[in-house]
Amino acid sequence: MLILTNDKTSSLLRNKVIIITILLILTGCGKPVEFGFEINGSSFGFSDGTEVFLFDIEKGRDVQKSLVKEGKFRFYGSVEGIKKFLVHDSRFELYKTVWLDNSSFQMKVSNGDFESASTSGSEIQRQGEKWEERIIPLYKKREQLYKKKEKAEGSGAAIKTSIKRDIQAVDKEIANQNQSFIKNHSDLKIVSLLLFESKEVFGKEITKSLYSNFQKDIKLNYWGRKLDLYLNHSYTLSVGDTIPEILLTDISNKTISIGAYRGAYVLLEFWESSCHSCSDENTFLREAYRSYHHYGFEIYGISLDHEKSSWQHSLERDSVSWTTVSDLEGFNGDIALCFQIEYLPLNYLINPQGIVLLKNIRGRDLSEELEKIYTPKTK
Repeated sequence: MLILTNDKTSSLLRNKVIIITILLILTGCGKPVEFGFEINGSSFGFSDGTEVFLFDIEKGRDVQKSLVKEGKFRFYGSVEGIKKFLVHDSRFELYKTVWLDNSSFQMKVSNGDFESASTSGSEIQRQGEKWEERIIPLYKKREQLYKKKEKAEGSGAAIKTSIKRDIQAVDKEIANQNQSFIKNHSDLKIVSLLLFESKEVFGKEITKSLYSNFQKDIKLNYWGRKLDLYLNHSYTLSVGDTIPEILLTDISNKTISIGAYRGAYVLLEFWESSCHSCSDENTFLREAYRSYHHYGFEIYGISLDHEKSSWQHSLERDSVSWTTVSDLEGFNGDIALCFQIEYLPLNYLINPQGIVLLKNIRGRDLSEELEKIYTPKTK
């Protein structure tokens, strides 16, 4: 659970408290869930025992594996909102994008050609494929340009500049087509996901304009609520701001409040296990924590990981002994959206009254600042 409250958020939220319950996004293999998705695949040309995989685009990894038996394969689980996955074989040369909500549909694959696989039975999949008809040709064109760019590495500057301009033109066309699709199909459920994915490309002004045209049920679906949080209830902390109350769970599922450290100097640190700069920074944080924790210095680390196992591994790898919490939703999570987190690592040094003193104080600069703070106590 995440709770944010303070004077600043009160005005932004019209004196309401944000209370957001974080739910499990995807179940793993096991028994089918009562309410969830199910992909029933038929394959022609695959022998029994052939491995077929379900790849989670957001997490960047395979999350399920199915073995072909008598020409059939199957995936099942549950998702929060609408999510995009890829279905592929072990070669991963061709794949089919699947748009999943908690419904069932069929897929037919011939001779291992997942890209040309047909689907039926899912309205969300039908909507996704309607969008793909417009966008995928542009993606393929961009892919060819990047291959051309690689081959031109040893060429003159004029050729490389020309290819770069072509790529930029395709990227602009992708953005325009995406914007046009969202604007002209504001009644489709997938547009909330498409707009959320494109919000940084469009910018807040265009994003808010497109969002305002959504039907009420689209605004209230999973990605619609995420957009509302991003557009209307988020802000960037600055020096002098009061830190809002934050409640998140640690690695042992214990709920910990940053407000519990009121009265102490606290470093609010946003990080993630695969961020190399974050791991490097942990080296300096270990030293600062070892030197000043007994004077009252605290660190409240918020991991933007998706996987609890990755988070756990990084804690052990970097010998992290201070408080770390997470909603396990990454950059799409409510905590990242509320604070408009766009890069890592990111931190704020907070005084005992809960006011931000410094932003992005790193390495030895942090230790030097803490030495100034605690010098009277160390003499």
